Amino acid sequence: MSTTKDITLTPDKTTPYNNQEEVLILPSLPLFLPLGKGGIISLEDLASIVSEEEITKKEEPKKPSFEGGNNSDLKFWTSIYGGASFINRSLSTNNGSANVLLQNRNQYESPLEASHYGISVGVEYKDKFRLSSGIQQTVIAERFNFNETLTAVDSIIGVQVLRINFAGDTIPIMGNIPRTTTTKNKLKVYNTYKLIDIPVTIGYHHTFKEKWNMGVQAGVLVNLSLKTKGGIPDEMLQEVNIETNQSNIFKSKIGLNYHLGVSIGRSFSDKIELNFSPTVRFFPNDFSVQNYGLFQKYTLVGGNLGLRYRF
Repeated sequence: MSTTKDITLTPDKTTPYNNQEEVLILPSLPLFLPLGKGGIISLEDLASIVSEEEITKKEEPKKPSFEGGNNSDLKFWTSIYGGASFINRSLSTNNGSANVLLQNRNQYESPLEASHYGISVGVEYKDKFRLSSGIQQTVIAERFNFNETLTAVDSIIGVQVLRINFAGDTIPIMGNIPRTTTTKNKLKVYNTYKLIDIPVTIGYHHTFKEKWNMGVQAGVLVNLSLKTKGGIPDEMLQEVNIETNQSNIFKSKIGLNYHLGVSIGRSFSDKIELNFSPTVRFFPNDFSVQNYGLFQKYTLVGGNLGLRYRF
């Protein structure tokens, strides 16, 4: 006939095991265990029971959360931004008959600056990886400045010489008389190239000092529209209106252009972040139509200042 005994274990002490290890004590609960020989439970049996309990209490690995919120791995945001850029314009001929046109446009036109602003929405994964898209407007500004003094020499019929005869009469001698005409021409026209694009960018950001972050981003901009306004010179230095004659000179869309930048941002709360992003934007495609005679391409170097709001 087996004998049982009510044994209570207390959690405030540890039982030495082999003089080196300590056995984890279970919560203070009455245990009804069969006694071994001599009515004593061996330490080996007790350690085995504890180990089995610990194994069953192991937690499963934490899975990524995609439910949103401050504790989520996936966060959504929107931002507004604006900035300015320096313009690097490239003009070159696509046939040998446009050299005079190229010379006139290089001599009398000068790039000014580009401005850009837009709105975007995006998603951020684990506060590091970002993907965004939106709508952006860019305006490239230039100036056509013609300020020259033109001198023309021709001749008219007039009195060349007055002669007095022996009788004292004055006789005019008619002939061609040279005439010099000086004309001052002043013309100043501001030109704009307005682009509407859909930017798609990806980036990686690293947070430091809790509220600051730095990152890099790259992307492509899909051009939806190009509108031109102003005037440019032709081969005869006559002004050509590029708004009414756009279809003869410039395209209505220029395809894809590319963006590369770095950024630094500061968070003012869990939701608000202010960031500055120096950028380079490259337009590989020609702005001009094929039969115009010139290639016209751009590279913009500048930066954006933006405000980002996390949902």
